[in-house]
Amino acid sequence: MTNPAETLIDHALTLRWSDVPETARTAARTFLHDSLCVGVAGRNAPFADAVLTAARAWGEGGDASVLGRPDVRLPASQAAFVNAFQIHSQEFDCVHEPAVVHPLATIVAALFAEAERSGPDSGESLLTALVAGVDVSAGLGVAASKALTAGVCLPALRAGQGRRPDRSGRRDFRRHPDLGGRREPLRPHRGSPSVGRTAGCR
Repeated sequence: MTNPAETLIDHALTLRWSDVPETARTAARTFLHDSLCVGVAGRNAPFADAVLTAARAWGEGGDASVLGRPDVRLPASQAAFVNAFQIHSQEFDCVHEPAVVHPLATIVAALFAEAERSGPDSGESLLTALVAGVDVSAGLGVAASKALTAGVCLPALRAGQGRRPDRSGRRDFRRHPDLGGRREPLRPHRGSPSVGRTAGCR
């Protein structure tokens, strides 16, 4: 019997832009644009400056940019942390209602940080990674067999972090043998300033 986790992993690693239906391509472009815009707006959200201050204290580097802050560059994991917070901070980011998950706050934040650190990359590759991440995040949320408790958020379903492989061979991901049995806990979410940390970016 096939392990469902392996099926999801293989889907994320083998998906190509040519496999994505036109309706999903349009949605990917729309929701990426939306996520970047609310991330820029989140620069002025409550606690945004405090989150940036905390992230700066974790180490120095200039791998990646922070939305709405053109003079700020941070190590990729810290930029992803701040951007995930800013995208989600005002609750205007997109949500997959059946899965009860805000997938793009973490996916876009991690994806862009990794692309800046390891790029250049094509637009099609980035959008394909986004689609694969949403497929996995929403798929896990929809598959949950138990009712969720009020106040629980699922951004810890952290699919799509980093770039996925493309035909150019710039990044060669392999399915790790332990991934099939890996578990991620749900994280409580009640407007905590550190909601971006549930991205688990390292």
